[in-house]
Amino acid sequence: MSFQRDYILRIIEEIAKFIAILLNLKQEKKFNVAYDVFTKKSNKVVGCAYDEFLKMTFDEFKSSLQNKTITSDYLDTLGRYFMVSGELCLGMEKDDEAIHNLNFAKACFVEAEQKFSTYSFNRQVDLEKLQNLFIRVGMV
Repeated sequence: MSFQRDYILRIIEEIAKFIAILLNLKQEKKFNVAYDVFTKKSNKVVGCAYDEFLKMTFDEFKSSLQNKTITSDYLDTLGRYFMVSGELCLGMEKDDEAIHNLNFAKACFVEAEQKFSTYSFNRQVDLEKLQNLFIRVGMV
């Protein structure tokens, strides 16, 4: 059990570092570089190539995670990753990709809300930000 927990914590840490890199590139308005980085590294975070990810449903994604220990922190981190990826796609006017990423972000946050009894203020802030992004792409 301890090994699995350490493994999940390492994965969360890696994804969080990756998010920080993407946010830094976004802040520097280097959308093309950020897009190249997250599409090439998609396999590491999502478990498949980016073009395969774009064809995937959230249920398919969840089933690919069955061998992993899922925690609320893991789902929240994935949600943030998908939200940042969606924002970068919006910055490049790739609305369909943005919507796919934003839908996955929402699904991760909702899954964390429903599956775990822990309350997360950060998750609530992220959900509010996500709602604003959905408005931006005309989904609300």
